[in-house]
Amino acid sequence: MFEYKNKEWIKLEGTGTHITIGANGEKWHVNSSGDIYRMKPGENEWGRLKGSMSLKYIHCTDSDNVAGVDADGKMYRWKGLGWEQLNGSGTYVGITWGNLWQVNAGDDIYQAFT
Repeated sequence: MFEYKNKEWIKLEGTGTHITIGANGEKWHVNSSGDIYRMKPGENEWGRLKGSMSLKYIHCTDSDNVAGVDADGKMYRWKGLGWEQLNGSGTYVGITWGNLWQVNAGDDIYQAFT
């Protein structure tokens, strides 16, 4: 993984298959094993979120708006201390302030208000 800073790419520690960065600078990523990592603004190291949760895709707008999808298509939202499973299933999920977006296996797009 690399971060573009001061007109150059800087290698970050760790490996990931998907990364997302919130407006507040908080970074989240998942690796090929589905492990979830977070780097808070001003920090230089990834912290692994403990627990049995495994994701293949993750998206955030800030630390209060994080959502992900696991390998089975189950969707989750970060609740600060753990993950809440959401209704339905999807391939991708996006979250913005007050809105949750989902793309399902049939490429249909849905919006839910949180």
